[in-house]
Amino acid sequence: MNIFAGYGVGDPVIYWVLRILLLGILIYCGWGISYDSPKKFTKYAWIAGTFYSLIQGLRWLRGADYPHYYDDIVTLLGKYPGGISNGEETVDPEPLYELWCNVFYYSGLPFWVAFIIYSALLIGGVFMILKKIPNCAIWVLPTFFLLTQSSENIIRQYIAISFLLYAIYFYLNNDKKKMIYSLVAIILIHYSGIIAIVVFLLTIVLPEKIFKVLEKRNMIYIYIGLFIFIYFFWDISQLSTFADWIGNNLHLSEDSKGAHYIDNAERWFSDEGSMSVVLGNKAAGISRINQTITFLTYSSIIYYGFKFIRLNKKYRVFFYLSYVAIIVKAIGGDIEMFSRVYHWLVVFIPFLIGLYMVNGNINKNSKYCLYGIYGLFFLWFAFLGNILTTSMFGYGFVWDKY
Repeated sequence: MNIFAGYGVGDPVIYWVLRILLLGILIYCGWGISYDSPKKFTKYAWIAGTFYSLIQGLRWLRGADYPHYYDDIVTLLGKYPGGISNGEETVDPEPLYELWCNVFYYSGLPFWVAFIIYSALLIGGVFMILKKIPNCAIWVLPTFFLLTQSSENIIRQYIAISFLLYAIYFYLNNDKKKMIYSLVAIILIHYSGIIAIVVFLLTIVLPEKIFKVLEKRNMIYIYIGLFIFIYFFWDISQLSTFADWIGNNLHLSEDSKGAHYIDNAERWFSDEGSMSVVLGNKAAGISRINQTITFLTYSSIIYYGFKFIRLNKKYRVFFYLSYVAIIVKAIGGDIEMFSRVYHWLVVFIPFLIGLYMVNGNINKNSKYCLYGIYGLFFLWFAFLGNILTTSMFGYGFVWDKY
């Protein structure tokens, strides 16, 4: 059953040619930033940023939520005709997002300009952080693209995530005032950003004596052990009990922000809201090799990320945000609410990988193993392996609209 507006739209050949081209450009520019003259940082950033913004921004009906965000700017949040989402515009939008929709609507610019700007904001945040760790770009740029493909769908959340990236940059740059401004902007775009803000602030305000305990050498066994337990022994169906408890015990007024999530707790907090269930795919259908490579990928990120930040405490924020993302993913899989939380934090995994792969003390044989594991996980399972499957979201670009 076709449940998404983009299904069947566009040419898959054009789609994949442009996606592969973009990945190649990100690898090339990542190499340039990492190994070419530092004076050429701006040149490579502009090349990669332009291609990323255009190819990502010009996608048409690129996810289940795209019609919703298209209508926000074309109909000014449902005030005027011309929408395609059947009245599913953002209700009671956050102030900064509402202001943006008003400014863009009255500007008279084509709708696709807004989506290019969204993509530019996101990749711009990546380059800001890379200013502090440019030698990691060879890893950060391609893995960021491959890990954040949901940015095509959960669009407003990723607009807010852009400001989370800015906040990290200002933190690394010791500019607390601009860091706070960026954090406030997140909430004014997407209230759920409070989750990511809390996790981030905890990593920078907790007393050092607490981190001395959290970063003792033997703590790695706890971090890895918790992940192993959840990955292999946690039963995701147990979340149904949690969803029932939320639905029965939490009651909010109909006009409050969280009311929709509480009233539909089964969809948001249990496997009823799993994309696998929605699409009729069984989780058991995932191949054993896919499960193994996923386990090895996340385990290595935890292990080598922890080893790196024990010696480089300035970057510990990347480890803890990445670790929470991995644990949330292991607990909730692709259940809607857990997936949303995961995407707030997954953007930091590429930076952590880049830091330990480039600057970490990893022996040559271990690096070769990681090359193989990451090649399978990022390039094959997350990207090229999907070429022969039919996308439920279609392959459209804006020219397919007309």
